[in-house]
Amino acid sequence: MNQNKCSRRTFLQKSAAAGLLCCLDGASPGHASTVSDPAKQISVLVDLTRCIGCRACERACNDKNELSYVSSLSTAWEGGANELTHKKWTVVNLEDRTNALGPVPVKKQCMHCLDRACVSVCPVGALQKLSSGAVVYRKERCIGCRYCMFACPFKIPKFEWESSLTPVIGKCQFCAQHAIFSGPACARACPTGALKFASRKPILLEAHARIDSRPDRY
Repeated sequence: MNQNKCSRRTFLQKSAAAGLLCCLDGASPGHASTVSDPAKQISVLVDLTRCIGCRACERACNDKNELSYVSSLSTAWEGGANELTHKKWTVVNLEDRTNALGPVPVKKQCMHCLDRACVSVCPVGALQKLSSGAVVYRKERCIGCRYCMFACPFKIPKFEWESSLTPVIGKCQFCAQHAIFSGPACARACPTGALKFASRKPILLEAHARIDSRPDRY
């Protein structure tokens, strides 16, 4: 990932309006090829100022992807933190941003980067980018080398340490692994509009418009 993209993401996260650039356009989950025009791909805007820490996105992710992880913490405000694991792909935890907002709920999951370090280091193609831009994981190809874990600058892929026979990697696939893509379950479940998905170009325009209109808020 080039330096400019990292800088923009860091800025948006610290300003509480992070543009989570997850690239999807509804292409077939089995189609891995050159990524299409980034401006036309589907992306998600994460606006931390609208997040209430309800963790509805966590529960929607678990339900949609049939993940077995169940948290005893129903909201981010109850204390404690949920950590990403191979069976927990989305978490929302309080983070101290040392600004006027005080601690704020922050969503963490795979960002489906435009430049994918995890894909580039995988020697067997277990991690692949679709023509839509989404990064999906194919466990039948994985050899457990964990190169993706070391390559990811955000420490997103997680290893199944409990299994010694057929361990797998777990991470958000943005619901692109399902036969019918109707948008990420996390964004559709958000009750406050903190998560919004659309084409990448208008999502970026909206992110910048929000920041420009309320610099005191962001």
